[in-house]
Amino acid sequence: MVLVCNVPHLLFGETGNRPLPKVAVLISREIKPYLQAVDAMTASLQEKGLTGIKQVVYREGANEDIGARIRGGKYDIVVCVGPEASRFVECMPGPPPVPLVYTMLFNPGRILPDGPRYAGVSLNIPLSQQFGEIRKHLKSVHTVGMLFNPARNQSLYLEARDAGEKVGLEIFPIAVRERGQISTALRGSWHKVEAIWFVPDQTVISESIVRYIIKESLLRNVPTIGYNRFFADYGAAFAFVIDYAEIGRQTADVISCAVEHGHYKAVAPAYGVMINNRVLDQIEYTGVRQNTVGIMGP
Repeated sequence: MVLVCNVPHLLFGETGNRPLPKVAVLISREIKPYLQAVDAMTASLQEKGLTGIKQVVYREGANEDIGARIRGGKYDIVVCVGPEASRFVECMPGPPPVPLVYTMLFNPGRILPDGPRYAGVSLNIPLSQQFGEIRKHLKSVHTVGMLFNPARNQSLYLEARDAGEKVGLEIFPIAVRERGQISTALRGSWHKVEAIWFVPDQTVISESIVRYIIKESLLRNVPTIGYNRFFADYGAAFAFVIDYAEIGRQTADVISCAVEHGHYKAVAPAYGVMINNRVLDQIEYTGVRQNTVGIMGP
């Protein structure tokens, strides 16, 4: 899906007969989180004075028209929602003809190069903030197991190890190369960790794997820490919760700053913390007794 937004001069200081800027919003897939973010972004821009929104269908493998429009300079800024749209724009031949704003994207640096006209809102909560929340709410936890594939996330592990040291957390690596190694790797690690921290990694994250790991952790009274509400729904003791609508509003602010002032900034997502008291009771954890900490800014 592509939304073409004519940004009014009342918001962005256009003068004379200068044409209104156009913003193309490319949505990777029409799924609920992306649509929630886009709806909130659109509403926020409308509150700032946005008018004239036109919707155009965007589909994987049938993007020649939108690609030609971007290369032809038909838009003043392109907003990519999710990884597929971001890869599509990045893989177009030649340098990007217009500024790019990304949103709802994990690890944007792995897809998009650094550049003066790249900005947006990622899904990555800074590690320092994540570990600060863990230390605050799970005070008895000092060693956290990180299950990951080194081929995908070795650099994340090294960053996490260093960030954890600064707040008194040891990040213990549970490295696997394929899904068949997960159960063996966990068996050799349970006695060394006091919590399991899930990270985005295609090798170790699926519905069935998450359910298996959480079940095994409950049997051993080990809390698990997830990175969205899905994990809490399946029994994680602790989860960071991303508010997709709030990300949309953050993205609107990034767009307005880029168009109005020419400033392109990378922004961490607003988030909340969900504590699963039922699970903490089950594993006889005696620390925090709260339900949800409200949405917090980066």
